[in-house]
Amino acid sequence: MILIIKLMPPYCKKGAPDELEFELTGPSVSLRELAVRLNREWKDMLDYPLVDSRGLLTAEFTLNGKSASPDQLLKDGYKVTIIPYICGG
Repeated sequence: MILIIKLMPPYCKKGAPDELEFELTGPSVSLRELAVRLNREWKDMLDYPLVDSRGLLTAEFTLNGKSASPDQLLKDGYKVTIIPYICGG
């Protein structure tokens, strides 16, 4: 399965491409499992971790432009956008 991964700041390093292909083999995985894998496999490419030291996600996700739950299963060709949590008052 091939996914298109778009990293929004602060996840992509300055000057690095913000959109990349990622190939998954084996059974379907969730967005949460994808984040754990990207955190491990793209460690040198990420400017900020997708999963913190407690195992909590640091991002929200969209699939093909629509908001998605971390438990959403992925399918071939999906475009996954990784967006930092936004909070304020």
